[in-house]
Amino acid sequence: RIYAICSALVLTVSGCLFFASNVSAEGDGTEVLDFRLTSPETIGLVNKQYADGTETVRVTVDTVSNPGVQSWTLLIGYDTAALEFKGIEGGIFKEIAAADNNGAVIVTDFEDGDIGGTGTAFTAVFTLKKGTAAGSYQIMLTPSPDEDNFFNYDDDTIPCTVSQSKVTVGVKSVQAAQSAVTAIVTLADTDVSGGIDLLVKNESGLIVAGGLSVGAKTSLGQLTAGKYTLEMSKDGYAPLTVDFTVNGSDLTLACKLCRYGDVNGDGKVDLDDVAALQQWLVGWNVQFSYPNAADTDANGSVDLNDLAVLQQYLAGWNVRPGENSNQEG
Repeated sequence: RIYAICSALVLTVSGCLFFASNVSAEGDGTEVLDFRLTSPETIGLVNKQYADGTETVRVTVDTVSNPGVQSWTLLIGYDTAALEFKGIEGGIFKEIAAADNNGAVIVTDFEDGDIGGTGTAFTAVFTLKKGTAAGSYQIMLTPSPDEDNFFNYDDDTIPCTVSQSKVTVGVKSVQAAQSAVTAIVTLADTDVSGGIDLLVKNESGLIVAGGLSVGAKTSLGQLTAGKYTLEMSKDGYAPLTVDFTVNGSDLTLACKLCRYGDVNGDGKVDLDDVAALQQWLVGWNVQFSYPNAADTDANGSVDLNDLAVLQQYLAGWNVRPGENSNQEG
């Protein structure tokens, strides 16, 4: 047998390339090789009107009946205005190759022997083109018009049909569910927390919420599902960063700010904090509840200079914990 792929008759319908097939399902009682397209999931454009090019469309092609076949050729047409072909993932057939010619994809398979049984033959993978709007976009599957492209190991021609040849890719704009996020921020030395700067960033580092808190309880607004970081700062207090995840339920964050030097977080700056810092610096197993508060010179690290600033402050020197004093330890 000379194995050849004959050209198909290509029809253009509403921006799609489709193929006309003259393959007969008749064949002296021989069982038919039958393929079926499975409708893909609807693609949601979350909080946007147009695709950004990252949305993936996966269309599965199943065998409904399969008497055992060594080789076959199928043709896929798709809407080139909205979709971009990315490739083929194999299923029960392992030697699949695909070539795309501007919306006309030829999918071929040639195995070492017959492959029988039903299941997923392969999956065609597309992406939405950037700028694609909500709508319906077609994908169509047909057998090659050349009957000689379908045969088994014994060189018998296997009739081929496609029982479901057309599916629609649905694309729609959707609004992501949002959750109310509230921050309850308290200060270690008082219940009054007004005047705290609050800043919320998403995973990309973009600011999505923020402002100046008024009282202890402050709404951060409605946030969509995802991971965020809350940054809090107040003059004289060690800054605090809290990572949190929004998963569809309302969320309340309980946070506490401590003054610089309040190493143990008890609301006071005293000799107990000096002792705790000394122990930590010499290697004792001391855990700070609020480690940023130990950085009394606000230079980003905790060392002997921070201990010196704390001791000087408690001795009445004109130093203020939290200011970059550049004191020598």
